[in-house]
Amino acid sequence: GCFVGVQTEEGVQLQIIKALLTILTCNNVEVHGGTILQSVRCCYNIYLASRSSINQSTAKASLTQIISTLFQALENDKSLQEAARDRMATSFPTPPPSRLGYQSETSSKS
Repeated sequence: GCFVGVQTEEGVQLQIIKALLTILTCNNVEVHGGTILQSVRCCYNIYLASRSSINQSTAKASLTQIISTLFQALENDKSLQEAARDRMATSFPTPPPSRLGYQSETSSKS
């Protein structure tokens, strides 16, 4: 990516934040999965690593706006909600029934 840490020029950092904000909040552009995660991570890394307080506050505000926009899109699109639930169900399977009601002997004696 363009951001390589604190050695990235402050002006370049700011342009990266602006570009990511524009792309991720635009209704005419679809961004999915790993690309969203990479973009959010990039903004967060600029927030953490930048020596510029302006870039830090811009990255923080942009992250807030990006996350809000993504959740609004998810809430407005039922098919996205179903796809997310399906992915979560396969990524995090339910534990076996024998473990659901498990208590250790020490916790059941108290």
